[in-house]
Amino acid sequence: TMAIPRDRKRTYKIIKFEKDRDGFPVRSQRPVMKGLTLEEAQAHCQRKDTRGKNWFHGYTEEFPK
Repeated sequence: TMAIPRDRKRTYKIIKFEKDRDGFPVRSQRPVMKGLTLEEAQAHCQRKDTRGKNWFHGYTEEFPK
């Protein structure tokens, strides 16, 4: 696993997932939003306008390059 420096604030990005024809989620390559706190990312993904019949927004931690 990768060690995260204690002084680095964790940030999260929102990713759009679309279901393929078999119903499996496929993630888009370009994030919808970046630099969010965990609370902001969770709140965004819980909104009703961040999901549809064949798509939804999810979040993942960002790691510096």
